[in-house]
This record gives sequence, structure tokens and C-alpha cells, in this order.
Amino acid sequence: MGNLETHDTLCQHLAFDTGQPVAAVHYRLAPEHKFPAAFDDSYAALTWFLDSTQPHALRIETVSVVGDSAGGQLVASVVNQAVAQGLTTIAAQVMLYPVCSVTEEHMASSSGYQRVVDGFPLVAESMHWFANKYIDDSVDRADPRLSPLEAALPAGLPPSFIVTVDNDPLSEDGAQYALHLVRSGADVRFEHLTGYAHGLFTSAGSIATGAAYVRKIAEFITDHSAKEA
Repeated sequence: MGNLETHDTLCQHLAFDTGQPVAAVHYRLAPEHKFPAAFDDSYAALTWFLDSTQPHALRIETVSVVGDSAGGQLVASVVNQAVAQGLTTIAAQVMLYPVCSVTEEHMASSSGYQRVVDGFPLVAESMHWFANKYIDDSVDRADPRLSPLEAALPAGLPPSFIVTVDNDPLSEDGAQYALHLVRSGADVRFEHLTGYAHGLFTSAGSIATGAAYVRKIAEFITDHSAKEA
């Protein structure tokens, strides 16, 4: 689910509020394209964006990586690999109600999965369905490209902004990953919103809190871009 059109308004707001160019990644989707297709496409997009010899011809000094839900999972895993491989141009990472672990143990024990089982746009059963469509049975679900919460984090990760909402099976994922980042020595800003459900940020045009947080995210990006420039 999701494409360039569903996230276009969010991307436009981020471009306008930051004054920075935005590249939206139209990565391949399951079930036709299973793991690691989405990760591979996202990592390729990051390296393409940073290469001024490519057709965009932009000279990028720093880049911030932003994603929601499965996109948040991709932000974490892509940034972890980029930093581990010595990429130093990432100024910030932003994860909005991210998927941080798809191991059977995590999905069985997380209180968010036990609590949010019906009545909302995303529930525990939906998450199990998505994971099963994306991941073959032969794949280790603790792979750091799938479950950054299970990863050994590299040193030197950029400042991170994580936002979660309570009416969401992923309500604990972002909090646990924020703690994981703190333990690795990263600078982390974490906010948990009560009374909201998964999808808040793609509804930011109609929900005032979502719009306000898009502006906060843009401020976070510009503040850290300025410090790194």
C-alpha cells in the first residue's frame, strides 16, 4: 500500500517548510517484490541522490531521511547501513510510527499488538498480513534490514526524531527503537501522541496536529542541516 501520490502532499509540505529539495522513493512493493526489494531500492535512491553526476545534478552536502510506517523501517535500516559503510552526509533521520521489528517474538509480546486489534485503520492482524506478504518463510526476521530494533547499531548515527501514536499496533516500536538509539549514543527526540491512529501524517492536511508536527519535523531537519553544513 502507498505510492508517490499518497505521500505527495506530505513531501510538498516538507519541501516548502525546509526550503530543501525532496526526492520521494517509489520503491517496489510486495507481494510481487518481497524483501529485500524495498530496502535495496531505498538504499540505491539515497546513493543516487548524493551523486551530483546523476541527472538531478544537485550538489548535496547533507541529506535527511524521512519515512512513515514501513518507510520508517526503511529509514532506520538504510541509515544504519549507510553510516556503517562510512557515509557521513546524513544530517538527520525522522521516523513516524515506524515498524521496528517483525520478529515473531516481538509481534507476540508487544503490548501494542495485543491492545490494538480492531476499530482502527491499522490493527495487529493487518500487520501480520503485511509481514507475511513481504517476508518469505526462509528469511530471518531479525535481519537488521527488516528489524532495526534487533540490529547492533553503528557509532555515529545522526540525530533522530521519532513520533508514535497510541491507537496503533506499532505504538511501542518507535519508543523501543528510540531507547535502542540512545543506548548507542545517538541524539534522539521522541514524542508519543495520544488520541491518534496510524495514518496521522498522510492526513496532515485535514488533521491540525498532523500539520503541526510536519512543521516540527521540518524545523528539526533545517536545524540539523544548518549545524552540519
